[in-house]
Amino acid sequence: MTPESRDKRVEWKPEGSEEGAGGSADAAEEGGGPTRPQAMPGVLKKSQDDLRIMKSNKRRIEDEMADQPAKKVKKDALSNGTLITNGVKTNGVSPGLLETHDIPVADLENLSSSQLPPEFLPAPVTYVSISTLITRLAQDTFNQLVDTINDLSEAEVTSTNTPLSHDHGNAQTNGITGTISGTASNQANIRKRQQMLNFAQDRRTQFIKVLVLSQWCQRAEEMERVIDVGYWMKNNGKVHIEACAGWMRQMTRNLNTTKVPNPDFKTSLEALSLGKASWLTDRIPPQFREFKIASARATFTVKNEFQVDLAIADEDPKSQFYFLDFRFLFSPVNPVIPLGRLRDELESKLNEILRVEGLGGCYNFLHNLVLTHKLSVLRNQAFEMVRGSWSDQVKVEAIHRSLVVQYWLQRPGSKNWIEIGIKRGRNRSSKESEFGQDNLEIGLRWFRAGKEMKDTKVDLGLDNLSLTGILKRIIGMHTTYILTETAAKLREESLYRERLLKLKQSYSTTEPNNISLLVQLTRSKAIKITQEPITGRFAILPPGPRNSASERELNSLASPATEAPARLATLRCITAREEFESCARKTSWEVVRSLNVDRESLHRFFPRTTLRIAFFRKLSWESNWVLALTTSLKGDAVWIAETSGQDASAETTNKSIRPGSTIRVAFEIPNPEPRALLIEPSYANIKKIERTAVGMIAQHLDTHYLLQKRIPYVLRSDASASGADLKSLYIKYSTQKIAETLRSSAPVAPNWRNDTILLRFGGIDNTTSFGNHTVRARMKIIIPNLKALTSTLSSSVSFHPSSGEFAFRLSTPVGESTIPNLTSRLESIEHFLGLLKIIKRRKLPCVVHSLARLSFEYAAGSNMKATIDFGPDERMRITFDPLSPHFRVQDDFTEMLRSPAGGLDEVLAHIDATLPLLRGISDIASSWADSSDSVDILSRSTESFTLRYHNPNRKIDVSIRDRRGEIMWLVKDRGAPKEETRDEDLEKSLKQVANGSGQLWRVMNEGVVTTTKGAENLISKMDGIFRAVRKAVPDTTQNAKEPTQGMADSTNSTTEENKAATANPLKRKAGSTEEDAVELD
Repeated sequence: MTPESRDKRVEWKPEGSEEGAGGSADAAEEGGGPTRPQAMPGVLKKSQDDLRIMKSNKRRIEDEMADQPAKKVKKDALSNGTLITNGVKTNGVSPGLLETHDIPVADLENLSSSQLPPEFLPAPVTYVSISTLITRLAQDTFNQLVDTINDLSEAEVTSTNTPLSHDHGNAQTNGITGTISGTASNQANIRKRQQMLNFAQDRRTQFIKVLVLSQWCQRAEEMERVIDVGYWMKNNGKVHIEACAGWMRQMTRNLNTTKVPNPDFKTSLEALSLGKASWLTDRIPPQFREFKIASARATFTVKNEFQVDLAIADEDPKSQFYFLDFRFLFSPVNPVIPLGRLRDELESKLNEILRVEGLGGCYNFLHNLVLTHKLSVLRNQAFEMVRGSWSDQVKVEAIHRSLVVQYWLQRPGSKNWIEIGIKRGRNRSSKESEFGQDNLEIGLRWFRAGKEMKDTKVDLGLDNLSLTGILKRIIGMHTTYILTETAAKLREESLYRERLLKLKQSYSTTEPNNISLLVQLTRSKAIKITQEPITGRFAILPPGPRNSASERELNSLASPATEAPARLATLRCITAREEFESCARKTSWEVVRSLNVDRESLHRFFPRTTLRIAFFRKLSWESNWVLALTTSLKGDAVWIAETSGQDASAETTNKSIRPGSTIRVAFEIPNPEPRALLIEPSYANIKKIERTAVGMIAQHLDTHYLLQKRIPYVLRSDASASGADLKSLYIKYSTQKIAETLRSSAPVAPNWRNDTILLRFGGIDNTTSFGNHTVRARMKIIIPNLKALTSTLSSSVSFHPSSGEFAFRLSTPVGESTIPNLTSRLESIEHFLGLLKIIKRRKLPCVVHSLARLSFEYAAGSNMKATIDFGPDERMRITFDPLSPHFRVQDDFTEMLRSPAGGLDEVLAHIDATLPLLRGISDIASSWADSSDSVDILSRSTESFTLRYHNPNRKIDVSIRDRRGEIMWLVKDRGAPKEETRDEDLEKSLKQVANGSGQLWRVMNEGVVTTTKGAENLISKMDGIFRAVRKAVPDTTQNAKEPTQGMADSTNSTTEENKAATANPLKRKAGSTEEDAVELD
């Protein structure tokens, strides 16, 4: 019966069919097989036509199953879905056949793992197609869905609002009358939903089962075998289990009479200690000393090569060893030789060698086999490298039993390669000779740059063969050699020999990428040199334009071990120069790239070991002075140099050095700490270099100036100087020599100091970038209380109270001599001390602000101050406080101070003479300031003043007179204008004032003459009379004109005529004028 016909006659039992269930049971009994699982309950519900067809075929299927054995369904029947099997495959044996069969061994060997032995008879089966099952399930689901929908449509719901039976029409809670309208409708809807949910849940369960069956169908063959085994165990297992139990009981009875022999300790000790036994005819070779005996076999192990199992046929000591098994003890190979022709030939060959040559011959044969196999493995790896990432970088040649690999094909220079082959060992022991063994081993020869590197030991890694690893170890040794030689040559130079700069080398025996050389260029910069193992190209890290250029140079070298140090030295010098340039730019330095100095000048002033040189200049410097940086592996140095070829006509803002310049002179800047410059050219170090350079330039120019002026000097080391290498300059410079240098006239105060002057460099002014210098000298005449007077001059000049020593600072542009500025400052100090001496002689309180400014009080207790400003490049002037009475005539005092016939003595005398008068005038001006009327005060000079009143209309002239060596003031009342009526009361009051002063003033022909002390009181009383008159007399001019400012100062309106009329009475002799002849009666 074919599978197709069987599929058509499959009985399909609907749910609840007793006939179907009984038929299935009968079929199981007739077939002698296990009971088949019944159809899933509730899965299918068929139409009446399907039931009739299935019932008509039921009996016919049962008859056929009883008459003939079940047949296996071909795999082709599974093409339209895997069949659900209720049995296993059949092998043409009747299901009821229980007797055993004799099966040939060849048939058992050819039996695949997916097949069962013939003894496993298949059980009767009934097949149902999964496609049929799914189709029936879908049809049944559709039918039940239609029935469910019909049932739901036939359901009726009562919609009348009938009162509840227990309500009796009474009102319910909250006033709602109870009815069944809403309740009945809700219950009907709930039943419909429940029926629909039950249908969906039932269908879902059935389809899940079909899903599980479909997954089982994917393993239909395995399920068949399980069912067959279970069927066989049910029918035949009991017989076999009883037979096995009886066999085990018999074996237990037989073991009661057996006895295990005692171990042969004597033979074991002899074999383990001596490597031989007296009763053994075959002696053990030295390579087979590592062995073990277990499971009736002897296992000999040769490290990193092989392991062989041998056995003997009987216990006769003369019997030979026989080959059992062989295993390789290295990778990457299959340790076991599979069954086949190769293993058969190996077994036959070894048994013959064991019979003829014994264990020694066995070792020689297997040892050579392993060596040849290892070379073959390495050869295969070499060709894989050529086809892989090492393509175009290695060249492989296989010559007999050796392998040649050339590496770094793209590098310039001589070739580099390795040879791997079998070589004879040098040392051959007596035992090896005794056994006739060849001391062969795999060896390596390394040729670096065409020369063989003898006595080089390389770990070949014979336990784990890797040509890539061997080549990497060789390349690592090659890279280590290059970097080691480079580091050794660099250490020959002082920078690295004295460890001012560091070198650090990293090593690795297995990974060339981990081999590197760290070269410190500066403190902040270092490079790491590595070599790519495959291509042999050098790499300099970190990447950058400068490093990339040096990297290309290294890769072009034929012999990098000898030529690379020079390239790295150049890179180091360039890097140091660039770092110095970067720091110099931060300190306002500029790089002079247009300076084309001739080679002769460079060789004459700078070391011949210099590799790189750079010139720098600061904008505040004179253009002919530059800073030079020389770099080399001997050390870096900074120089100051004076160049020629400067364009003298160039503007100061465009100071340039013409190409083709020569160096006139150059001095190396001492560096007491070399590491500060070589390793860390920081901002602070650049500033130190600049400080020293400015000091050296100034000292060079100062000495040159002194030589030109023929002024004696000497340089001496001074521990307190700025910088240990800058000496102090001692100058013999007298006041007479200064006068000859600056002017032709004699000095103001000759011999006021000693001739020796100390000039010392004091650093750089951060604001102007000028050089600061300190000057020290000693006065011959000591001024009392000079230290207290000049305490405010600590920033510019300082005086010692007892020794008379003084010091001051100078600021000079870089490139100019300090001596002219020194000469001018000494003159200023001389002038300052002269003024201070005059003020101290008059015992006036004095405050010194600077060498060019001082203040003094000229009226005790009045806080009236005057300030004198003077300097080497400015004219002297005197100023008063705005509230001082002398403020209105300070310009006249300035002219008097500057006058050759005047001076400070003359100014102080006039201040004392004019103080009371000017104080009274200031009070009058203040009192009239708030009045509608005003008084005009006109000051023609320090000796003549006019007070003009507008109400009353009067004018008073006040002028100074000299009466027999005494300073007097003449006060004249000009009276009223002619057109005005004479006020008798006013005249009477003025006359009373003039006649009532006593000894302070007297009436003269032209007016009232008063002393300096009485002038203030006289004009104050006269002003009081005018005020009284003003109050009594109406002001007729108030609406006619605007009031004049009370404190109008007409000092600037003084005419030449007035100046001529106010000659200095303090300088005139008595009786020189008519006014002087007036006597005081």
